[in-house]
Formats: sequence, C-alpha cells, structure tokens
Amino acid sequence: MKRITSKITIMKKTHFIGAFLWCLNSFSFGQFNTPWTTTTSSATSSGYIGIGIRPLSTSTSLPNFNFQVHGIADYIVYGGSQSGLVQGNEFENESSQFESSINYGKTSRIGLTNSVTGLGASDGTVLMMAQNDFFIKNQELGNFTLSTTNFSVLLHNSSKRIWVGGSPSAALTYGKLNLISPDNGLYIETIGSSKKGLIVKSFTDASTAIEIFGSNATLSNFRVYASGLVRAREVIIDLAAWPDYVFMPGYKLKPLKEIEVFINKHGHLPGVPSADEVANEGVSLGEMNKILLEKIEELTLHLIEQQKRIEALESKK
Repeated sequence: MKRITSKITIMKKTHFIGAFLWCLNSFSFGQFNTPWTTTTSSATSSGYIGIGIRPLSTSTSLPNFNFQVHGIADYIVYGGSQSGLVQGNEFENESSQFESSINYGKTSRIGLTNSVTGLGASDGTVLMMAQNDFFIKNQELGNFTLSTTNFSVLLHNSSKRIWVGGSPSAALTYGKLNLISPDNGLYIETIGSSKKGLIVKSFTDASTAIEIFGSNATLSNFRVYASGLVRAREVIIDLAAWPDYVFMPGYKLKPLKEIEVFINKHGHLPGVPSADEVANEGVSLGEMNKILLEKIEELTLHLIEQQKRIEALESKK
C-alpha cells in the first residue's frame, strides 16, 4: 500500500514539475534581457514580453513590442447596454447569458485598478482593442485626462463636458466642448473647394446657431439664428469704391426721360438688381448700400438741376 501511495506521489510531483516547466516556457521566453551594450535583433533577447501570442504549445510567435497583449478570444458582454462601451455582468451571473449581449470579437484588454477602485470587471480603467477598434474608458465616476507638460485635455465626468484649459464648470454659459486658452481659440481650414469650414445644425429654425459675447458674459453682441436671421449691434462693411464719383466732373447723368423708359420696360431702376435676381441670388449688403447711395446722389443732382430751372422760370416773371 505504501509503495502504491509513493508511486502516486511521484506521479503528482512529475505532473506538477511538467506543468511548471511548460508555464515557465510560455511566460518567460520574452523576459530575457541582454546588456545595454549588446545590439540584438531578436525579440526574445531584447527583453520583449508577450501575453497571448502563443495560444498553443506548438506556437513559435515572438512579441513585437516591449509589452504586447494579443487577443485570441471573443469578448462578449451580457446584460443591458449604454452609449459607448457596454457594461454587464460578464459571465458572473449565469442567468445573464439569456439576456441581450454584444460580441466585440477578438479582443485584448488591459485593466488598471487600485485599492480605491476595487478589483471587479467594472472597476478602474480599461484599455481595449476589439477587432480594429480601440477603446479607453474610465469606468469610475472620476475624470479622464490626456496631457503633456504644457497642454491637457480633460473629459470631465460630472459636467459631461470636454475642457481644453480652464476650470470645469456646469454653468450654462459653457458648452460640450470648451477651449480656454491665451492662444487663438479655434482654427479651421478646409482642403476641398466644396467643403465647409463650419456646419451648425440647430434644433429648430428659431434656435440660436451662433452667439458671441464680449466682456459682458450675459449680454450677447452677435447672434445668428438657424432661420438665417442675424442680430448685431453694428455692422461695418469695407468697400473699395464709394459713389462719390457721381459728383465728379464728367459723370454721365441719365436724363429722367431715359430713366422713365427703362422703368417702364424692366420694372426697376437702372443698375439696381431686379426682384427675381434678389430672390434667386440674394443681395450683398455692402453692394446694395453702395447702389442706393449712388441713386440718392443722382437724384440729388436731378433735384439741383430742377431747382435751377424753377428759379430761372421765376426770375422771368
């Protein structure tokens, strides 16, 4: 009896040693380091570590990065879903397998947790490569920051807003994306001639599409509505030529009789766009003001000429 027990004990030890050696071969192959003075091209001897790159005992793949996680199995989440990554029980509850699920396909995941977040599948932060899609998600109620020495982007959880500079706030004066910087705020450049620099889609035509404030953060100075209405405190238009040329010597002033003939034929003043042209093409605010001033100045010259004739007739009485 003792002999049989001894044989069983030896067999167990042999199996244990064999399993240990297999694990050692599977996990330590990428952890061999060479002196920094030695130049190597082999991933094995360069200190590279791989997880999941040798799913079979016959696999000979080597890691291609200092630390490589290779997904070889489908990642399936059971339970309800929400925008972004889907959360669920992840095999913890057998009954959940009969609920709705989502399969991310072949996936590799790295979880970052600590003693505050806990060790669960829904704790901490997850870096996930699912098929060809990459996800980074903070599963806690905290924030997510990308930063360099002089620049940072903050995804603020409680305000549900993105901040580039400034202090997070839930005030209505701020938006989903906030750029607060001593540099230029936003630069947009399009490459294609048919592309738009900025597209704004509002909820209704009465909604404000663009609103601009000055030093007073509660009083807007410029507002554009989705209907096309624009409200501003003042508009300054730059024009190259102003119609003072009407008063210059040699300007050809059309006789009133000629203007009358044109009006009877076309239904509008000479040099003024027709109603159809305005309806189809719109009108330039600056150009229209220039045309109107030109007509006022021409009308003034006609009135001056008419006044001279009146005075000449009165002098003959």
